[in-house]
Amino acid sequence: SKCLLHDLHNDPACFVDGDDIIPPYCFRPFCYVDADVCARESNERVYRSDYFNIDSGVDVFYSYSTCNSTCDDWLGAVDGKVEPVNLGQSKINA
Repeated sequence: SKCLLHDLHNDPACFVDGDDIIPPYCFRPFCYVDADVCARESNERVYRSDYFNIDSGVDVFYSYSTCNSTCDDWLGAVDGKVEPVNLGQSKINA
């Protein structure tokens, strides 16, 4: 797939509301990958999407590093370690 800002357009946390707080991972590109090929032929970090239940039998994998990006912001958000930062008139969690 293409390197895109998938979260910016699909994650409800990335939608601007009255607070204008946007997590920084919303601006990190990633792409969907074939985990078997990616893991075997490179050193890219690959993650399983939790969009589908593990029991569903549907496995979708994605990679930030394939797009010269980082998942650190996303992992921080999952761990609850992302603090809002005010950047002018809008806020971005960092």
